[in-house]
Amino acid sequence: MPTFKPVVSAHQKRSDGSYNIKIRITHKRVSRWIPTNLNAYAYDLTRSLNLKNKDLEWKCNDLIRQMRAALADVPTFVLEEQDIDWVVQRIKDKMSGKTFNLDFFVFAEEYITATKIPATQSNYRTALNSFKEYLGKESIDINDITHAMVLGFKEWVDTTPKRSRVGRKRQEAKDDTTAKRPKLPGGGNSSIQIMKLAHIYNKAKDKYNDEDEDLYLIPRNPFKNVPLSFPPAQTGQKALGQELMQRIISADATGSDRVALDTFILSFAMMGMNLCDLYASAPPKGGVLRYNRSKTRNRRADHAEMEVIVPEEVAAICSRLCSADGQYWLSDLHKRCPSAENVTAYINKLLKHWADKEGLPPFTFYAARKTWATLARKAGVEKATIDECLVHIGDLKMADIYIEKDYTIMNDANRIVMALFDWPMME
Repeated sequence: MPTFKPVVSAHQKRSDGSYNIKIRITHKRVSRWIPTNLNAYAYDLTRSLNLKNKDLEWKCNDLIRQMRAALADVPTFVLEEQDIDWVVQRIKDKMSGKTFNLDFFVFAEEYITATKIPATQSNYRTALNSFKEYLGKESIDINDITHAMVLGFKEWVDTTPKRSRVGRKRQEAKDDTTAKRPKLPGGGNSSIQIMKLAHIYNKAKDKYNDEDEDLYLIPRNPFKNVPLSFPPAQTGQKALGQELMQRIISADATGSDRVALDTFILSFAMMGMNLCDLYASAPPKGGVLRYNRSKTRNRRADHAEMEVIVPEEVAAICSRLCSADGQYWLSDLHKRCPSAENVTAYINKLLKHWADKEGLPPFTFYAARKTWATLARKAGVEKATIDECLVHIGDLKMADIYIEKDYTIMNDANRIVMALFDWPMME
């Protein structure tokens, strides 16, 4: 617990013979000295510079009582976890009447909603809901989040079965011998969730702290030095071979299977364009689709701008899926699946259903993007060009910002990939 003592320093004697009385605050063997508006003269002090003036002593003790009161609402275990600078700042804020309150969950929800990317929103909201479940409440002041709290959350995620978290009730399996034992999420999951929460926390610091004005309404970072661990990198969905891709292009399918395959092929033909961008894009103009890749547009200087010439090989697909006079390009897909949040699961389910019927290994929509990149590289396209075609964040140098992007190079690369296949749908 912090200790307080009024002190006078001999080397700080003023020209008029007075000394400013400071309150020394010591916490975890580290001290800070807080100046007061109280002054003492030689006749107020003993030879060792201790106070002997009872009136000054009473005023200092009263000031110390106020400082202790400023910390009274901080739980003991929380206070013991903080450093001396946090203690001093807390006292200053309380005694000056300055209070800053920010509901972390409210700020996080506002940030997640503004993200606009369904998949990203889902990942952040999963972490947020887990944190709420761990704390057992729907509100917490951002400055009440502590390092110990974050460590406790990490341990809880690592040791608590998934189906007992995020509002899911633990299944009682005492009388059910067939019930499966819930799997534990593992360290990688907790580390990912902590990274998401830390990102939101830092966004709040960026918004409310002002280094130029020496204003630190959120002075700490409880996520700092939290040990994170991740499982070995997973390859995830592998690229499809040229033979399997040709089989998909040549497939004779109808109904919803046809919609799923057409959308998959269209992504492939548009240099691995993400489903969320296909789903949200307006119809091409003059045979060219212009869009900004949603996943990286806020992280690139060029706002992830892209221009793709719609290959003539997919003209038949466009006529089936698209309506030139509609608001969206894939108008038929919008009718079948009006929710952007559900479209990926919808398409992936259809692709799995078709693969099962054909006796093929299951694949997801993301395979179109990986397959295009893999086949382009095998066909001799440079890695840097492939990276541009995929609109990654990349390792942009200053020169890249000034050099005008040449979409011709990228579309020529796409022509190389398109030429690898027979396109019966052109007939």
